[in-house]
Amino acid sequence: MSDKVVSFLERCTWYSSLDAHHAHLIVSNATSKLIKKQEIFFKRGDQPLSWCGVMSGLVRVSSSNLDGKVFSYGGLIEGGWFNETPILKNSQLQYEATALRDTEIVLIPSHVFNTLVKESLPFNHYLVNFLNQRVIAYSSSLRNQRTATVELSIAKNLAAIFNPVFYMGDRKAVDLSQEEIGYLCGISRQRVNVAMKKLIELGLVKSGYRTVEIIDYDGLRFFSND
Repeated sequence: MSDKVVSFLERCTWYSSLDAHHAHLIVSNATSKLIKKQEIFFKRGDQPLSWCGVMSGLVRVSSSNLDGKVFSYGGLIEGGWFNETPILKNSQLQYEATALRDTEIVLIPSHVFNTLVKESLPFNHYLVNFLNQRVIAYSSSLRNQRTATVELSIAKNLAAIFNPVFYMGDRKAVDLSQEEIGYLCGISRQRVNVAMKKLIELGLVKSGYRTVEIIDYDGLRFFSND
């Protein structure tokens, strides 16, 4: 395993809580993979073979209905993990994962993930909290995409990206363009621009060239749950 992967894992809160035996199990089995921009690297119906972490880049998790309408569950940036639910349920994926940039992911084999679930109390504490936040985020996203304004949809996605439970501690800014926000939310760049101005006026965020900075995270979460 490369030093880059080890360094990434050491910055993950769940990994730092493991005992030496389980930490070694992860290091011994983890691999990494490069994904090209716009590549769909997991498809609906696939059997999940790995728990996946985003080491660099940007990933959109989405699904589509029979009419071809795409429903976006949101984005994953550096430090985000996914595939835990289908591994726990031993079920096929109900979504697809697309790289919105050139992306590098870390793969933890599903049997190793299941070993942690069975043997590691600290990992289970992390996972319960993580899944609770995931359910809240996805349920709210589903409700918002059916009824919400553009501002609420963007606020919901940004609140998830800055959620410290999903990522490596508190972060105040991310590299994220308005075009990418549009891809994550399923809306045009022009509508993103108008909506971001509203969030800026409310004092919730700041926006620069390919960057978004959070000014009031609690306010953003409150606004996104309106």
